Amino acid sequence: MTDTNGPSGIGQSLIQRSFLSLYLLPQQEQSTKDGSDNDGFSDYYFSGYDCVFEFAQATLYLLIDENVLKTSRSQVSASQIRELRKKTANQQIKRHNLLYRKSLKANASLAETLNNLEKPVYFIGLIDLAVEQLPPRSYSMMRQPRQPSQFHQINHQYGSQFFFEECVLDLDDEHRVLQVFSLQSFANIVEQLETPSDLQVFLQYHRSKLVAQQFFQDETTLLEEFLGSPAFYQRAINVQKQLVDIGLLDTVEPRLLKAVAPAQSAFAQTLNAKLRSYSRMWYKLINGLSKRLATSGAALPIDHVKMLIGESMYTRNCIIEEVMAYAESSVESRLQGYVRHQHSYNAFGRHYILVFYAQDKASTLSAESIQANHSDLLFEVNTQLQDPVMDDLFLIGIDFVYDETSGNFEVLIDVYHQKGSVLNADVQRLYEQLATLKAQNSE
Repeated sequence: MTDTNGPSGIGQSLIQRSFLSLYLLPQQEQSTKDGSDNDGFSDYYFSGYDCVFEFAQATLYLLIDENVLKTSRSQVSASQIRELRKKTANQQIKRHNLLYRKSLKANASLAETLNNLEKPVYFIGLIDLAVEQLPPRSYSMMRQPRQPSQFHQINHQYGSQFFFEECVLDLDDEHRVLQVFSLQSFANIVEQLETPSDLQVFLQYHRSKLVAQQFFQDETTLLEEFLGSPAFYQRAINVQKQLVDIGLLDTVEPRLLKAVAPAQSAFAQTLNAKLRSYSRMWYKLINGLSKRLATSGAALPIDHVKMLIGESMYTRNCIIEEVMAYAESSVESRLQGYVRHQHSYNAFGRHYILVFYAQDKASTLSAESIQANHSDLLFEVNTQLQDPVMDDLFLIGIDFVYDETSGNFEVLIDVYHQKGSVLNADVQRLYEQLATLKAQNSE
């Protein structure tokens, strides 16, 4: 068993191959957040965990442990694997409890902070098991060079029954529960969910099952159940209800309501497949923009990247649906350009203005015009969204560029951002006067 001060090699691979790398908190920052440093313990973070990930709406603490069963036999029994799995999980839970208590001892206010955080905290344990098959060593082989060992990774999962019978978790305090996964199953969960916001909701779903002592076969089965459950869509519905309450929407989307209705598993399954497909397209657009900016010596601010990548699959889907609808737009719309509005289904207070660039360079919605005047457009949106004031406003410029080599259109985007802000009465009055004059001049 190896206890590490950072992610293991296979743990590092999981992080670097996924969105997790974007949210990994450097170890130095873990101990210096808010300028406080108390023997390595900050006022904000628990200390000693292998990795800390700070999402917009959650903080994750990870422990990553590896354990190798060494044997010269050609086969390993199921009981040996079961014992190795049990031993490793118990040792990891003990490690978590020690770190948790040590952090509380160094900073007693952490317990209260944990319960009062606007962002929930999750403690995650990842376990990687392997068998090292040692080469046989008979007397006749003593004089021959020793053959290298062969390593075989053990594919395993846990399920609720494991923690109810073989490895007991402390479930009295939901906020301190260590959620244990095999490293392989967690990697699959991250790959399937694709976004930190959806991962967070699944972790809450998983933790609630453990705390309520509800049965689930294994983590893969639970993920499939989650993707088809109302829990997966409830956050989007809640955001829409808030928008209905403030008058920005008339009603919650029928598609969302249908997805959480009873006996609609087939519909939810089809929708989930579409979400995953369109979610990847959104990621490619953001990744393409980042590479394009890097080539020109510029960069998209990291905070903006985190927000854009952090969007839920449902938000990504709705934005990409607007992009795909461009193929059905009229010739006049393409010539003059047009605007669509989307909101985050993950974070209330985040809005997207989608500007489909005009083919006519003289249009006010041409790429050149938007580049020069995007601040004015975002100010106008901010002025219209004052009750309540929104948090973040993004203007996404969308361009369809014909590739003569492939004969296809490539979609390129530009991203502009502005924080929502309160406007005083004088500024609002001036804006209304300017809007009136603009309307009169266009008549």
